Amino acid sequence: MRLLSLLLIITLFSWTSYWYFSSKEIYSDIDTYIANNSTETTWSYENISVTGYPYRLDTKISSLTVSDIDLAWSITLNRFDFLSLIYKRNHHIMAIKAPVKLSSKNNKIEINEGIIKSSLKLSNENIINDLITESNFFKFSLNDFGNLSLTELVGALKFQEIKKGYLYRGHLKFKDLLRGGEQGIKNEAAQQERILINNFTLHGDLLLKKPFPSNKLTVELFKSIKRINAQFQIGDALIRLVGDLKISGSKSIDGKIVFSVARWNSLLDRIERNNIFEKEKIKIIRGGLILSELSRKSSEGFVELPLLIKENKIFLGPVLVGSIPSKF
Repeated sequence: MRLLSLLLIITLFSWTSYWYFSSKEIYSDIDTYIANNSTETTWSYENISVTGYPYRLDTKISSLTVSDIDLAWSITLNRFDFLSLIYKRNHHIMAIKAPVKLSSKNNKIEINEGIIKSSLKLSNENIINDLITESNFFKFSLNDFGNLSLTELVGALKFQEIKKGYLYRGHLKFKDLLRGGEQGIKNEAAQQERILINNFTLHGDLLLKKPFPSNKLTVELFKSIKRINAQFQIGDALIRLVGDLKISGSKSIDGKIVFSVARWNSLLDRIERNNIFEKEKIKIIRGGLILSELSRKSSEGFVELPLLIKENKIFLGPVLVGSIPSKF
């Protein structure tokens, strides 16, 4: 009995010591990571704490701000939590709770309500192998677009291989992107008008110059996005996008996308009602869709137009409908 008690005490002491030194390693790892990236990013935080004894390492960082050394972008988090099992240190569960601020030289996003949870698996070289992110609901604002909200968001990123760059397979899905921050409105017609996009799904292959995580969170990190396959609804219209994008040089985006739409009249009516395009552009697009419908209508009721992106300019058929900002 005494021997058994002694073994239990030794085991408990050894495990406690292992947990204690593992928790201290986290502080050291964070300081080392910040020091190693100090030429590219600046970091500040109010406090770091590690709890979770005996099986977990729960790390909480409060008032965290990370910014590019050139101030090209910055992220401010009220609190960032990540936990891992002490015997499985390469798998982390993370949580980011509003408020969150993300900004670049030309864009600003503020997440005002909600929580984003993620599961992250790293390789032995600290490269992201798997990342899954989900949020049931969060409210945010983007530049001058006012309050927006997303429901039932799921995103995933999986490392595939190193082949002329770092290849990742990406997936994004959400139920509704709504104008305004409230989740429910009793008037059904008003609620439908607030829904900007619903039932959105996107798949694609991302070819990167550097692996995730990277401190250069800009368009220059990307080489191409291939096998794009997106489907979503805008009102009664169902839209599909299939094609490839290529990032040329540092900031020029080019690509060819097949734009398919069912019940396109509903889409154009909504565009016209919200004054998104000039009336002349809408007439040209309507004419192109009518010709496509007459000549190539499929059994599913979809009609197609080419969507061309040339040096950041976006053309739908022959019509210039917009452009991608050259600076992000």
